[in-house]
Formats: sequence, C-alpha cells, structure tokens
Amino acid sequence: MNRIWWLVILAVVIIGGLIGFFLTQGRYQAPQTITPVPEVAPQPQVSTNSATVSAQQAAESVTVDKVSLAESGYVVIHEETAGAPAKVVGASNLLQAGEYDNLSIKLSRVAKSGEGLYAMLHSDDGDGVYGFPDEDFPIKDQLGNIVLVRFQVL
Repeated sequence: MNRIWWLVILAVVIIGGLIGFFLTQGRYQAPQTITPVPEVAPQPQVSTNSATVSAQQAAESVTVDKVSLAESGYVVIHEETAGAPAKVVGASNLLQAGEYDNLSIKLSRVAKSGEGLYAMLHSDDGDGVYGFPDEDFPIKDQLGNIVLVRFQVL
C-alpha cells in the first residue's frame, strides 16, 4: 500500500509541475477586463486675440461681429476723442478664451450717428469683474500693439 501512495504523490507532483510550467510559459492567461477610455473632444485653441466690428446703427448697444480671445477677458467699447480711444461706454461680461460671433454689448448711453467708437480687448485680473483703469488692462498683440478696432456709427 505504501507503493500506491508514493505513485499517487508522484503523479500529483508531475501534474502540478506541468500545470505550473504551462502557466509560467504564458500559454494560459487569466481573462482580463478591458475598460474603454472615454474620448474627450479636443478644445479649439485660439492663439491670437482679434475683433471685427462692422459699422453700426445708432442704438443703446453695439454688435461685435467676431471676437477671438487667447485667454479670458472682455470686449470694451470706448468713445473716440481726438482720433483715439477715450472714455469707456460699454463692456461685455467676462468671456472665456475662445471665439464668439455676433456679441452684443450694452452701452451706458445711446451711440450717436456720425461718431467713431472703438472695440478694445481687455484682460481679466482673475476676479471676473471688469475694472479699468486700475485693473483689467488692454490686451496687446505679438508686436506689443493694443488689440482694438475702430468702427463708425451710422
């Protein structure tokens, strides 16, 4: 009977060794769960700051045709005095970086027929509230020029 036990033990060892060999040789792999990674739509990157404004009818607001902001900021409407931007007469809400079309900006007064106005881009100092001249300064382009566009009120 001793001999039968030794043969059983030997058979178990040989079978266990073979199973171990096949497992370590990669012939058997445990099932794996693959979790799909959700796709994130790429966000458009705006690399330049610009504004386009067409001539406007006299009204209590102006419409900026197109605005591109590389970082958060404001579109600010300035009166024209002596051929240059002067007093602020309107400002957009805080705009996140990106592109905007047909942006309406309420003015503090009615635009007068025949006058020139400027749409100027201003940065945000991080508080989300437009404040000038002590904060939220004009944005400059790569050449150091203030980003602004003059337009006529019809």
